[in-house]
Amino acid sequence: MVSSQRTSSREKGRVSSHLLALLVIFPLLALTVTSVAPLEAAHAQTPASSVTISSVDQNGNALPGDYYVVFEAAFYGPVYDQSNVLTSGMTTSTFATTAGSAYTLQVYSSGNCTFSKWSDGVSSDPMQFTATSGARSFTSVYYCSGSVAPTTGKITIYDHRMPQSDWAPCFALACTTGTGPGASMWVALYDSAGTVVASGFSNENGYTFTGLNPSATYFVYPADCDLCHGSTHDVLFSHWGGGNTTRPLAVIANGTSVDAWYLCTSTCGGV
Repeated sequence: MVSSQRTSSREKGRVSSHLLALLVIFPLLALTVTSVAPLEAAHAQTPASSVTISSVDQNGNALPGDYYVVFEAAFYGPVYDQSNVLTSGMTTSTFATTAGSAYTLQVYSSGNCTFSKWSDGVSSDPMQFTATSGARSFTSVYYCSGSVAPTTGKITIYDHRMPQSDWAPCFALACTTGTGPGASMWVALYDSAGTVVASGFSNENGYTFTGLNPSATYFVYPADCDLCHGSTHDVLFSHWGGGNTTRPLAVIANGTSVDAWYLCTSTCGGV
């Protein structure tokens, strides 16, 4: 799956102390791509530049999905620095690049599959490359033990704002309660081993994690946003739709949907 939500008004900020504590327990697994835009020749007609990422096991069999994240700038840390995230998704999928730009591609082991090398024999991780004027592809090779689980499972999360007189009623540009800035909140998904298997941005329109084992239990973590986009306010997770405050929340990936509610602190302004 590929999903992308890039907006200059999205809720950005440092990772909360709660999430940092969680990362001590749950090791981060992700795939990172970073870029620097090049200078293009005047009047040049450049074909679309893109990169397709795939993953296979040691026998060459396509794997159902390896998680990746695309960042705006050089970045080797946790995926929870919201300000650098461009998009995230699961292989096999394609994302746009800029010809001549330098990128860094990083993958991690996942589940019962351990990263071994790239299909061209290169074993470095992260691996750097320069985008071409056309399409490129990279295949990560994993050593997998046991059988590969089915990937038809889904979990959807919807994010909402608690009513406050100094805060717009929606994250999204419009929702059932009014209008908003078109922002979103960062959400991570863990498997039962504590491995990050997906992440994305959610608001009232929802974000769906796909490519999951429909009989497996996952853990949904809606991240806080401290001092969002350089402001003096924090946007903090408050509770789930049923009033439960447990975070992360255990959810079976059988098409389940959940609602997360957030509150804002200290002169939220209407953003």
